[in-house]
Amino acid sequence: MPVFVMIGALFMTVALICYATGILMTVFTGKVKRKNVILQVLAVCFDLLGTTCMIVNSGGQLVPHEFHGWIGYIALALMVVDMVFVLRHRVDGLASTRMRIFSVCVLVLWVTSYSYGFVKM
Repeated sequence: MPVFVMIGALFMTVALICYATGILMTVFTGKVKRKNVILQVLAVCFDLLGTTCMIVNSGGQLVPHEFHGWIGYIALALMVVDMVFVLRHRVDGLASTRMRIFSVCVLVLWVTSYSYGFVKM
């Protein structure tokens, strides 16, 4: 297995742990705490690093030729949107029901993309 794929998979796994922990803490408590914000920001950073490793491994092709690449880009974009929601709600500390539902839906899409990548290997 290429080195960039292994490093990218490691970054994606760390992102998964950060995403899942941060989002589930928000969903179960209904509150946006400092920990949630830190975990979401770290998750997006690790996701970007992992995506960059996968792009480098593909020879620098930014436009994916497979379903996994497209769903990965969509999941990353939605995670950035979710992170913006978390950042906006960190002041009042409350996560609305709509925000929590959106977060869970995005997490499910992201886990689907993550899982598809490992099945594809």
